[in-house]
Amino acid sequence: MKKVYALFTAIGIGVSALAQIPNAGFENWTAVGSHEDPDGWATMNFLSVPNGHTSCQKSTDHVLGGSYSVKISSNTSLNQSQGGYGLIATGGFDFPFQPAFPVLQNPTALTFYYKTEMFNTDSGQVVVVLFNQGTVTSQHGEALPPATSWTPYVLDIDAVGMADSATIILFAYAPEGSNDFPTGNSSIWIDHLNWDELISGVEEGEEEAIGIDLYPNPASEQITVSNLETGDVVTVYDLAGQLIMSLKSFNSSQNLEVGSLSEGMYLIEINRGNSVGRKTFVVR
Repeated sequence: MKKVYALFTAIGIGVSALAQIPNAGFENWTAVGSHEDPDGWATMNFLSVPNGHTSCQKSTDHVLGGSYSVKISSNTSLNQSQGGYGLIATGGFDFPFQPAFPVLQNPTALTFYYKTEMFNTDSGQVVVVLFNQGTVTSQHGEALPPATSWTPYVLDIDAVGMADSATIILFAYAPEGSNDFPTGNSSIWIDHLNWDELISGVEEGEEEAIGIDLYPNPASEQITVSNLETGDVVTVYDLAGQLIMSLKSFNSSQNLEVGSLSEGMYLIEINRGNSVGRKTFVVR
């Protein structure tokens, strides 16, 4: 695991006051001169675009719902003051880090999907900083493994004390100190940031939520889903949103054979009229 301690030059970008992760699916963009920036995020485009490089772009290469993701790119021919370091952040690039948006309760994880195009020794990185009354309570950052196709990721967060706000920084390289820099013209795509639960490939809509239980979790051969009603439709998806199995329940519980599934995380959805229940489970 790589922790980030990069020192950024303060460039005076204002702090967001959004109640959720700003523009977490990167669907909303605003034109700024000849380029676009994702709403709620500070980018290096104001430095890089005049030097012929777009460090942050709206990409139609996305996963699950929506139309866009964010693509962040480094350019080794440009230095940091020229926008060559590929990174974006909620709020701004101040150091020490500053709160960018409120959190209503301590998150246990930041989940998202990503893919990379890395060169030399580069790797992407995602960093979360939690605050209480403006003081950093915890900081979490991990260098991401290379991923040539969309890959789900869960960044675990061990909060120290109660958090009231957060900031998130996304990198197309993996800095550990103030002298670290990109080693290649590398890019990272990010989509569907979320607290705690990985977003599935199924639209939530306006359904009423229902509670379901499943066990064991993790499972290796069979998983049992309980609290069902006759006629419930039980569906399992992988994290790319691909349908794995679907059946109708005729009992209060249903056994699902999962021994043939690849190891990893899956989503189970229960549809009952206008109500829906969703949980994730792990196959090992």
